[in-house]
Order: sequence, then C-alpha cells, then structure tokens
Amino acid sequence: MYIDNYIDHLLNVAVAYTARTAGKKVKDLQEPEITAAMVAELPDLLNRMVWPYSGISFGGCFIHKKPKAHYNTTSGKKVCREVGDVLVVCRQKIDGVESFNATLLQMKMHKSSSDLHKITDPSELEQLELYQNWPNFYCRRNKKDTYFDIYPKAPHPGAQYGLIRNVYGSDIEVYHSTSSKEMNLISEQSFGHFISNFVSLQNGRTITKRAQQSKDEWSRLIWYLLDISWLGAYRLCSIGHDTHPMISGDFFNLCNLMYSVNTEDQIEKILIDGEVVEFNDEEEGISLFLIDVDENADKQYSENRRRLF
Repeated sequence: MYIDNYIDHLLNVAVAYTARTAGKKVKDLQEPEITAAMVAELPDLLNRMVWPYSGISFGGCFIHKKPKAHYNTTSGKKVCREVGDVLVVCRQKIDGVESFNATLLQMKMHKSSSDLHKITDPSELEQLELYQNWPNFYCRRNKKDTYFDIYPKAPHPGAQYGLIRNVYGSDIEVYHSTSSKEMNLISEQSFGHFISNFVSLQNGRTITKRAQQSKDEWSRLIWYLLDISWLGAYRLCSIGHDTHPMISGDFFNLCNLMYSVNTEDQIEKILIDGEVVEFNDEEEGISLFLIDVDENADKQYSENRRRLF
C-alpha cells in the first residue's frame, strides 16, 4: 500500500473510531463529525504509523465555530459566509530556511456517484464567490472588524474544497477539489495524496513569516485565523467529546514552532485539571491541521514516499 493510500486508510480508521465512540454508523456521520475525526484523531495516527522518527510531525484541533467573512456578492448583496472549515498549514525548515504553505478547505458532503459535485444551494453559491472572486471582506470578532483585500481576485491553491463521499457503507473517501466556472467541484486527488504533497510544499499557497506579512493580505489572513484558532478547543457532544478539548498529535509544539508563544501559560487557558475552559460566546476559530517538516526530514520523506507498507 503506497503512503498516500495508507493515509486515506488511517483517515477511515479515525472516522470509524469517531463513529464507534459516538454509538453511530459511519454512514450516519455528518460533515462536522468527519471533519473532527480528520483533525482531532488522524494527526496522532500519522505521527505513530506513517512518519515516526522522520522529522515530520502532525497536529490538529477541532473548532466547530467558524469565522465569517462579510462581503458583497457580484450582484451587490451583502452576505456573511464561512471563511472555511479546515485550515491546513505546513512549516518546512530546510538548510536553515523556513517556508510556510497554507490551504483553506471548505468541506462538503458529496452524495452522487459522479466525480462532479454541483453547487446549487444559494448560500453555497455565495460562499463560492469568496473563493472564486475574492471580494474585499472583513471578519468580525469581539465587535472588532479586520479587513482583507486578497489578490489575485481569482481561484488559487490556498482556498479549495474537500469532498466527503461515503462508499461501501463503512468507508469514506475524501477528495481535494477545486471549483470550476460551471459551479462544479471536481474530485482531483485523495486527501492522502493532498497531505503527502503538502509535506513537500507541493500544495497550498505560500505565506510569509509573521514578521514579514504586513504587506501580504493572504499571509495576514492566515496568521489572523491561526491567532484566533489555536487556543479555541471546543466540544462536539454528538461524538462524545464533551469533557476535553479536541486536539491531537503535536498540536501545541507545532504552534510554538510557527510563532513564539509561552506555551505553558497559554495551555493553562485551555486546560485546567484536564477539563475544558468555557470560552466567551463571541470567540471564533477554524479547525486546524498542522504539519511540521524539520531539517532532517527531506531525505527520509523521499524514502518513505516511495516505500510500500
């Protein structure tokens, strides 16, 4: 089994575990529950089963509340739609040089047997306009508006889709997808292929370092989302996560690598004797899937990328 397929297999393991702990069948899980499995169960499996001791680490955090983008559609209608469901960020350090890539994913349940997913719901069409046209927009948090003017005003690798399709009753397939002018989402590659390519920065859109991002609106958006998200660990009672934050893998270590934080002090804001700290209702965030590739990982990754399991 190639490494891409193995990642897809472990995603199904994570989803099956999530369904079992919730007392449900996989086919009955909804998009938030599958997303939770992807970011709160899968990273630890990847760390233990795919790239142990390789210099590649994964972490994740599930947050059900999502930041909203406020903007005008091409027809002039004022709308408020989700920025995304999952933010995938990869930090790579090779020869002392740090690079970052990021992709926002909108997750959609795909019911058809076809590879095409047609967007017809009016609210989803308005949401699609954000990823296709990038109108000026702002995000509101704690009554404060933060404005963004992202270029190019066209689809790009930093904002795409994840299609979730149930197959064979107990398994799922998740595809990375881009939108077309016909409002179809096209299944292009499996989630496993998407992640293994992300490790080598072949997916996503480059973001600059935190200290360099003042003139780069795309980077500013990603750091904004990271800032409001990484402390937001929320419950999802429908799958039994009602007493602890939904985090996985090297989540806090990866946050510490991406930008300087006093991790111990920040953890205390989330964990008090193993229990969830209740956050203000106005707090928002986006689910995170974090990847770190260190100095020694490139050769090991190339070997692992080709080997059979």
